[in-house]
Amino acid sequence: MPSPHFASPARVYRAFEICKNVWAALERAELVNLRAGGGIATRGVENELEGVETPAQRYLPQFRFLRLLNTLIHTPKSLPPQQTLVDYEPLDTIPDGLGQPTRLGGIGPYVRFVVDTVFLKAKNREYLDPSTSGS
Repeated sequence: MPSPHFASPARVYRAFEICKNVWAALERAELVNLRAGGGIATRGVENELEGVETPAQRYLPQFRFLRLLNTLIHTPKSLPPQQTLVDYEPLDTIPDGLGQPTRLGGIGPYVRFVVDTVFLKAKNREYLDPSTSGS
């Protein structure tokens, strides 16, 4: 499975700029419901999860999207020690004011998606047993 190493700070220092560009693209595409109280998703990964993946009982696209989000959020702990000691560039991969002025800024909608839509509903979903699916 391909890995989103294109934005890994351990591999490429330009990763911080790449991450910010990917965040901007996610905002434009509105892949998750970005508006609090926005109701039922009619597009994006939430719609894909409920309309395609859940009936098929296969969640690979969802896992890949979660990996992408994980890759986009870097903390000093995820960086090589020499980079935090030697480099003086900003370490924040989340753009200041992400989502503003169209919504309250920050990664809140993405965290809400992961917690509410993925994790809290996971126990109620059925999962295809790969050993019986022939894949």
